[in-house]
Amino acid sequence: MEVPKNEDEMIAQWNYLLATKGTLELFLPSLRHFAKTHGLSSQDISCLCEAVQKSRLFQNPVYGKSICSHNQYVCRIKPNNSGWTLIPVNASVKLLPGVPPNWEVFPELSNLAERHCLIDDRKPNLLLTSNSNNWQESEIVSILESLDIQLLCSHSKNINFLLNLLHHNRKLLGLSKIQDSLIKVLRELFKQVSIKELQEKNLIQLTKKLIKLIHPERRFKIKQIRSNEEPIQNVLNPLYQLNIRQSLLVYELFEPNDYASKADLGDEQVKSILNCLSKLLNVSDTKTVAKAIIEQILNQSKSLESDLNLLSNVPLFFGYNYRQDITEIYSFNDLKELKERSLLFKGNHQTQIAQAVKSALPECELIFIEAQISKILERTNAFQNIPQLNANSCLQLLANKPNLADSKKRENLLKELINHV
Repeated sequence: MEVPKNEDEMIAQWNYLLATKGTLELFLPSLRHFAKTHGLSSQDISCLCEAVQKSRLFQNPVYGKSICSHNQYVCRIKPNNSGWTLIPVNASVKLLPGVPPNWEVFPELSNLAERHCLIDDRKPNLLLTSNSNNWQESEIVSILESLDIQLLCSHSKNINFLLNLLHHNRKLLGLSKIQDSLIKVLRELFKQVSIKELQEKNLIQLTKKLIKLIHPERRFKIKQIRSNEEPIQNVLNPLYQLNIRQSLLVYELFEPNDYASKADLGDEQVKSILNCLSKLLNVSDTKTVAKAIIEQILNQSKSLESDLNLLSNVPLFFGYNYRQDITEIYSFNDLKELKERSLLFKGNHQTQIAQAVKSALPECELIFIEAQISKILERTNAFQNIPQLNANSCLQLLANKPNLADSKKRENLLKELINHV
């Protein structure tokens, strides 16, 4: 300070020193004493602190800093006794969007409350803004990984609190470790809580908001399937058990419409998912759903031939065996072999020429695949132009010199071929 030049300057400097070095540092302890002496409620203290916070004295950078030079007066959150209290100016402060509705949902917050001053960010806390320490990446990760998923989904208030906490730290949400943890949380949520339960508790929209926090490049959408909820759940559950690392599989019901998934599954992810789905094709109540998801994944594959070669002997495709009148599951290699022998066809088997071939070539197992499967396979070099069963493909089959039935059983085939000349 400069030496005062007159009495007015001396008085001003004296008042300044008295305020900054003596009086103002006693303000917060006095406020706490006043509140305690008069038994003010938490709401009364909030109103009082709000008035102080808005005052010109507190908003003055110098005087505000002097008021909080040794202490801060905050609404501190603890598992057992949240309320207004004095904390040291150098205390480690972490902001929370209110009191957790259920501490058991967030066990790591209880641990953090022992090491830091968790304060209610909605209250008019009297503290130095510079002392509001930011949450660290590792702390957010530990909170996410400690969540009790069942309790989290027991009430919408719990999910709302988690969403608010994450939005308070939105600058951290793009970090890879937090993204990994969010994906783990959503996988666990979908494993432990059924689609039906999420619907009954009206948690669909909140679940969408959680999913929206995950980058679109790390989410792969599974389109909705026409089926009952139970078989869908029975297929999705084992998929969420898979450790496919980078990506979260999102059933379309939970897809944030304004922030669509954009993930491309890698070869190893596709291999792991399709291996899992292949086993579900043999189960009566899951085969339709598993088949639909297999087709979705293969349709979206950008390296289809490579993916199918990785799974060359894994049964993935339904085909109708016309001779035995049964539907069977075939691998990529199975179908390649059938095509090489001119036994693989797409489309309808209920035709006159098909009946005639079945009668004339009793040992030939004609395999018919659906149009959707043929479209997938025809994107590979091995399956270009899968034929329908017609005169031309029949002649190609006969060129392989299969064993023929007696002449009477061959008459219809001969008539069909003549009709198509």
